[in-house]
Amino acid sequence: MDKQYIKMCDCPEIQGGWGPKIGDWTAQGFITEIHGFVITTCVDGFHYQRFNKASLLWLPSIEQLINMVADSFRAISGLYWKDEMYGAFYDFTFDNKVLEEMTKIDGKTDQELWLAFVMHELHNKKRDGEKWHD
Repeated sequence: MDKQYIKMCDCPEIQGGWGPKIGDWTAQGFITEIHGFVITTCVDGFHYQRFNKASLLWLPSIEQLINMVADSFRAISGLYWKDEMYGAFYDFTFDNKVLEEMTKIDGKTDQELWLAFVMHELHNKKRDGEKWHD
């Protein structure tokens, strides 16, 4: 997983609303089992470790990031919510004023761009390269 994406996910806005599910990716591996407060992750394809939720750092997939913003677009745009959401994402990724804190769009992963879009749309935050800011 991209180191920059891991740093970007380490914020209360993303981690606070997470309910662990089997198959979720974390910085410690992907979740294979959940038993009460004990979560088992596959670390490297062969080794498994147990964690509690507080010690894991969730790394949302693009699908999970899209789902985070989809509800707000559904409420506003009704049947055309996907057109509006993807249009807003396109405008966001090519608006130099919004992305100036992220330097250039070149080299950014799709996950980084969708996470920046989620933080902008839902929390009105921008990234300066190291931290999220209002």
